Parts: sequence; C-alpha cells; structure tokens
Amino acid sequence: MRRNKQLPPQQMTPNQGGFGAMPPNQAYPPQQIPPQGFPPQQMPPQGFPPQQMPPQGFSPQMPPPQMPDPMADPNLMGGMQGAPAPNKPQSDNTFVKLLSVIVAIGAVLYLLSYAYNVFVPSGTNFASVKSATVGQTYQGDVLIVRDETVYDDEGITNIQYVAEENSHVARSNVVCYVYTAGYSQRERTALQNYREQIKLYQIELLNNENTFDQKMDRLVADVNTRALEVRSIVQGGSGNMLNLENVLGNAIDSRQMYFREKYADDQRLSRLYDDESTQLKRIESWKKQNHASFDAIVSFYTDGYEYGLTVKNFEEFSPAQVQRMINGEKPEETAARRGRMDIYRMVREGDWYALMLINNSTWNPVQGNTLRLTLEQFSNTTVDATIQSFAKSGNSLLLRLRISSNVQDVMYIRSCRAQIGEYSDAISVPERALFTQNDTLGVVVVRGTQKLFVPVELISKANGEAYIKPQYANTLHIGDTVQLF
Repeated sequence: MRRNKQLPPQQMTPNQGGFGAMPPNQAYPPQQIPPQGFPPQQMPPQGFPPQQMPPQGFSPQMPPPQMPDPMADPNLMGGMQGAPAPNKPQSDNTFVKLLSVIVAIGAVLYLLSYAYNVFVPSGTNFASVKSATVGQTYQGDVLIVRDETVYDDEGITNIQYVAEENSHVARSNVVCYVYTAGYSQRERTALQNYREQIKLYQIELLNNENTFDQKMDRLVADVNTRALEVRSIVQGGSGNMLNLENVLGNAIDSRQMYFREKYADDQRLSRLYDDESTQLKRIESWKKQNHASFDAIVSFYTDGYEYGLTVKNFEEFSPAQVQRMINGEKPEETAARRGRMDIYRMVREGDWYALMLINNSTWNPVQGNTLRLTLEQFSNTTVDATIQSFAKSGNSLLLRLRISSNVQDVMYIRSCRAQIGEYSDAISVPERALFTQNDTLGVVVVRGTQKLFVPVELISKANGEAYIKPQYANTLHIGDTVQLF
C-alpha cells in the first residue's frame, strides 16, 4: 500500500484525498478538531490559540517559531480552498487600549497646565504703574446743619403762598401773604358772595344786549380760555400754575374794567362793586406781606431743629447731645418761641455743616483734613468734608464737618447714616515689582535699555497689588514700566 511522504512543517503539502495519518494516542476534543490543511502533528494542544502555541518538542516557556501564514504564502493557498480561514488576531482591544492611554495622557497634561497657571507666577517680566486711591473708611450717624433762618408769627389763620417751594428768591421779593387774627373764612365767604352777585348780574346785562359787542366778546373768550388752561393743569397737565393764575387774573381784571366803563351808569352794578371793595379792604387789614430779606432758597417745610441747631452753635454740642438729637430729641425752644407758628425758612447757598457721630472708634482724626463723606439711605451723595473740630467721649467720636457743595442736596435731610473716608492718592504696582536694594525698598523702572532703581514708601498691600508712594518727587509716574521679580 502506498504511503505519503512526510515533509517538515514548513514544506508540508496536503494530499488531495485527505490529511496525513494521525499520530498514535493523539486525541482532540470535538470543539478543537484541527482545521483542514494542517498536518495533525502540528496542531496546538488544547488551551492555546493556534498562532501562539509551540509545536511539539518545545517547552511551553520557549517562544514558538514563526508559523507560516497560509493567506500570505501562495504555496499554501492551494490547499486552503474550501477550508475555513484561521482565526485573525483581535485588533479592537488594542485600539481601545491605545485610545485610553491617549486620553489619560491628555488629562495629565491639562492638570499640569492648570496647576502651573494657578500656582506658578506669571511669566510676564514687566508691568505698568497705575493710579490708585487708598485709605480707611468709618461709618456713623450724621446730623445736617444748614445756614437757614426761619420766619414765624402768632395768631396766623391762613397763608397764601406766592414763591414756589425750593425756588431761588431775590431780596424784597414777595414770599407769601399771611392772614392773622381777626381774619376768618367767613370774611372770605362774604367776599365770594358779593362776587357771585356781580357775576350773575353781568350775565343778565349781557343777555339783554341787543347789539353785538366785539370787544366784550373777545374779553369773555379770553377769560374762558385761560380758565380752561388752569383746569388742565389741575387735572394733571403740564405748565406753570402760578403764571397761568396771573394771566387769568389779568384777563378777569380787563373784563371787569370794561364792564365798569360800559355800565358806569347802572346803579345796581355800582352798588355791588362798592360792597366788593369794602369787603376787600376789610380782608386786607388782616393780611401781611412777607418779603425775602436776602437772596436765598425758600422752603415752607420746617422740622423744629432750625432754632436750636444753627451754624453759630453747632460746635457747642457734645457727643451725648448729638446722639439725643439723632434719636429725635429736638433742641429746647426759648420761651419767646412758644405759641408761634413757622411760616417759611430761607436757606443760604454755599457751605453747610454736619455733625457725625462714630461709635466704638479708635480713630485719631486731624483737624483741617478734607475727607470724602457719603450720605447713605437717600441718594448716596458724596461730598468733600473738612474737619472743623472733633470731640471724644468714651468710645464715641464726634466730627464737626464743613461741606462746600450744593445745599439743595440736603434741603430735606436732617439725619442719616453716612460713611467718611480718610483717603489719599497713591500709585499701585504688582507686589512682584517690589525690590529691596541696600535695605531700601523700591521698584526698578525700565526706560528703554536703562533700568533705574526708585526708592518708594509702601502704604498697603491687597489682592496682589502694592500701593506705594515715591520717596522723592518726580521719580515715578503713572504709566512707567517696572520690572517684576
């Protein structure tokens, strides 16, 4: 019987009719039957992938020899027709592992970059000198003192205002009319009755006219037009009420004068005019004109502090007295003031004053210093205030301040919370710009190719910035470039 010649593994070719004889005592589980085209003696034992198992005769620890690739070797391709391809290496797991490594490296680089930006100083070697304001602020209660004069009277029954509230009035201008004792609403009612009778009788005379009076018609139309304008403002329209009232009054006077001329011979109308005139004189006897005694701002609102708290005596009050006034206790009135009624106040423009009480303060202010005062709770008005004097009582500090600003900002403020600051102008540089040379603190200014050490005085540090002043004038300017260390 003819036997097939057995070749070495790399030269082995399959028979056309089947596989070579199985070696004795060699057995394979059903799931590991060797694929067609491989000699039985070269099949890997159970538990190893075909491409990684050592051939028989090698110990498992030794690396296996390179197995021929039937797909790459054309000599083996002929015997693989119709046979299943050997298992290919899995490349998906390798790609996933590579991608994981790349992501991990990227994350590490990002963390290193973030830590460097946060903890390592900036690599910038230069910075610019900037302007700055530094200082300490203190909070407390403020009592406003204005240069104002109050006008009052006794036995007042009525006030007729002429000037507008919070307006400027010149000396000798009429501020208001005041009606004193003896005048009552009954007198005004009697005057109104006489005028109503005159009005009704004038209408009757006009209705009895047989001829058209062009001048009378024009005067009546003018009165009606002005009256409608006044009513429009009363109902919420825009305009100057005082001016319109004056224009309406002039229109009524012009019409009345023409009535007197046209019906001068009418005895009934003349008698009504006489009654009205007599009543007016009676009222005028109880009416007083109040004129402005100096140029000022006028206000018809008072709060009772105007007499006892003035620019002449405000420096006489102690911290305890100021605290009581801030709490609402008004200065004591003199006996002459009792029973009198405030009419208006005249406020001089220019400087006004303030008493500021700061509790639990260890501050030692300097008389004559000008500070910045901010009034809170209203419009946050900020003004420059000069310390006139100050007083201490226990932990309470009382500042007496003079303010040169528009007094209209505080026309209706008596007390409020405030903040005052002891500020000074300075310049700022990064803290890294500070450099000590020969035990002298300074900065290194870079001008072109030259570097100049400038001694400075350190005022304070905050948020990485150093607030400084040059020790010598004109040695450091805003915008100069300084070196960082």
